[in-house]
Amino acid sequence: MEDRRTRSDLERLIEKASPDVMIARAAKAVAYALPVGRAMGISKRVGFMTGLGAMYYPTSPFERFMGMIGRRMIRKGLSCANEIWVLNPDNESRLRNGSLRDMPIHDLDSDGVDLEQFSQTPLPDGTCVLLRRTTASRQGRAHVSRCRDSTA
Repeated sequence: MEDRRTRSDLERLIEKASPDVMIARAAKAVAYALPVGRAMGISKRVGFMTGLGAMYYPTSPFERFMGMIGRRMIRKGLSCANEIWVLNPDNESRLRNGSLRDMPIHDLDSDGVDLEQFSQTPLPDGTCVLLRRTTASRQGRAHVSRCRDSTA
């Protein structure tokens, strides 16, 4: 039931934003949002995997069991993307050796921007939705605050 509610919430959010581009960052956003984005006709969908974690590199029997479920959900989500971004060449090769071998996969140096090298520019017309997990940490609260400020 929780999964259905998550999907419904995502559909409402995406429909309201009407994005041209969807970047799903991290496992849960990839697993849940990319299939919704494809079903809703978003033409540019990116799966951004910052790491594959315990689902692909289990260290306990519980992680091995949960990894079977998680890997299937992630593969299904990533198959709904137009391209995949990763931060680790090992993750790129792990994804390429599976069912995603024909998907464009890009290994990025980092998920940050060097503002010394790249100046800020206005965003182009259109809407982009970045879906990511936030936590109750100070960093998570700051991120939510910046998002609210940018939409005001």
